[in-house]
Amino acid sequence: MTGPDPELCGRVRALLAAGTVVVLDVRALTEPDRASLDALLRLALAARRLGGRIRLRNVSVRLRDLLTGAGFGAVFDLEG
Repeated sequence: MTGPDPELCGRVRALLAAGTVVVLDVRALTEPDRASLDALLRLALAARRLGGRIRLRNVSVRLRDLLTGAGFGAVFDLEG
């Protein structure tokens, strides 16, 4: 299993270092699986290491259920 895209990780790190809120629009993630959940959690871990958090915007019911059911609902700020 691979982690998130290195370019995306670099962009997230740069935004966190700049002190901005990092918002990821996940509307295209309609059928989340283990790989996508792993990638999101790795990004959240990187954000926490830098003292930040990630907000997920346009979260599908399926993704919300998956995060909550796996015990990761509090790891992210979830929006609609």
